Amino acid sequence: MRRALLEWLCLGLVLLALALYLVYSLLDDHERIDAREQERLTHQCQVVSMNLSRQFSAINNALTGILEELPTWRKQRDGKALAAQHLKALNNAMPGVLTFLVLDASGTVEASDKAALVGRVLAQRDYFQAVLQKPSPTTLYVRPPFISTLGNFTMNLVRMVPGSQAQFDGLVIAALDAEEFKVLLDSVIYRPGIRASLIHGDGVPFLMAPNSKDVEGLDLVKPGSFFAQHMSSGRKANVFTGTASFIGDERMIALQTIQEPALAMDRPMVIAVDRRLQAMYASWNRGLIKSGVLLALLTLFSVTALLLHQKRRRQAASVSNKPSR
Repeated sequence: MRRALLEWLCLGLVLLALALYLVYSLLDDHERIDAREQERLTHQCQVVSMNLSRQFSAINNALTGILEELPTWRKQRDGKALAAQHLKALNNAMPGVLTFLVLDASGTVEASDKAALVGRVLAQRDYFQAVLQKPSPTTLYVRPPFISTLGNFTMNLVRMVPGSQAQFDGLVIAALDAEEFKVLLDSVIYRPGIRASLIHGDGVPFLMAPNSKDVEGLDLVKPGSFFAQHMSSGRKANVFTGTASFIGDERMIALQTIQEPALAMDRPMVIAVDRRLQAMYASWNRGLIKSGVLLALLTLFSVTALLLHQKRRRQAASVSNKPSR
């Protein structure tokens, strides 16, 4: 009896040690997957951030060039034609820009690469009122996404036109082309279940890739949302794991704020790259199931083998203890 108990104790200890080893291995694999994905998602954010900063710098330089030429155009008889020609050339050279516009102090479009916009009054638009209320000749105004007069979902980079006394004298505007920026986001989608987003600092998404649902009208500034946590943290970069508020599935998300000091941006942009946890841990979950099945089969086999061994031993002992006739 004592021998049998000792055998069961030894088997239990061996199976427990094996189970602990499997648990340790699985937890270690889980942590490595977690760390690897955090690093990858953060790196993808950095890639988008560097490229976006360069594009914003190029657009800002284009707007500065327009500001420098504007006084000359306004003085010349054929200035509007020259301005339109110049803006069209700029547009062709910068695929990230949908439209260039010049507005006078009253909000009327005096020049654009789109002839249909010339003469339109846009004084009530948010981007005009925002600069009018807080004019600054050194600021690059980054306005939230909106639907333009021509029906495009876009967002504007805006510079103020300074008058002779540095007063507000109109705007120069670059309306961004969402489709061109989507190419940049598509480039960082390296696995299934990954999504990349470009979000205005006010919490309005400009675009997402792949664009599984319409981003127009979405507002990410909700208490507890990943975006809200990131902005309230005051940090340039963060990684969170949890339930995405407007999608409802579990994700790991890396966020990075872009607000280049050299550009004097009034509002930042935020890059977000996230991955569905179900896809991220798919191989780990398969390993968990395999390990569980293996441990269960090994336990069943070893318990059955020990039971049979002890049964045969009892039978042998019973035969040997029978009196001979």
